[in-house]
Amino acid sequence: MDSESASAKELCILIAYVLALLLILCAAFSILYHTFKTHCPPIPSSLVIARSISQALKQRAPATVYELGSGFGFLLFYLAKQAPQHAYIGVEISPIPYCVCVCVKKFARFKNVALIRSDFLKTDLKGAEFLVCYLAAPAMRLLKIKLIQEAKPELYVFSNFFEFRGATPDKVERFENNPSQKLYLYRCI
Repeated sequence: MDSESASAKELCILIAYVLALLLILCAAFSILYHTFKTHCPPIPSSLVIARSISQALKQRAPATVYELGSGFGFLLFYLAKQAPQHAYIGVEISPIPYCVCVCVKKFARFKNVALIRSDFLKTDLKGAEFLVCYLAAPAMRLLKIKLIQEAKPELYVFSNFFEFRGATPDKVERFENNPSQKLYLYRCI
C-alpha cells in the first residue's frame, strides 16, 4: 500500500468519524429541543411501575391502551408483551425516540402496538380505554384540561409519579423499595 492510498483511507475514516459525531450531536440536540418544548424528557418508567401497570392490565378484558409520551418505548413494549390481549398505541412527538420505537416494533414484530408521531394534546384520545403516562407537572395540567373536555367516563389513567392537581385518584400505589415513587390510578378526571 502506498502512502497516497493510506492517506486517502485515513481521510475516509476521519470523515466517517466526523459524520458520526455530527449525527450524534443532531440526535442529542433533537432530544434536548423536544425536552424543553414539552417539559418532559424521555425517561423510562421503572420496572416496578411497569410490573404494577401490567398486573392491573392483565386482569382486564381486551382494550385500547395509549401511552402518552412513549419515549423510547420501554413501558409500551413491556406492557404489550406482558398483557398482549390489549391494543397499544404509543404517542411520541420527539423524532429520535419515535424512530427507535418504530425500529423495535418492526424488528421485534409487535403486532399489538401502533405508533403515532404527534403531540398527544392534538391526538384524538376518544378510542382510549386506558391511558398510561409519565409526564411532568406542566404536561399533566394540559392533559387534565384535554381529558375534562374529551374523555369517556369509563377511561382509566395510570400516571407514574405525577398527579393531576385538584383531582382525587381512585388509588395511589407506593413502593417499599422506593417510597417516593408513586403510581396514581384515576377513573376519568
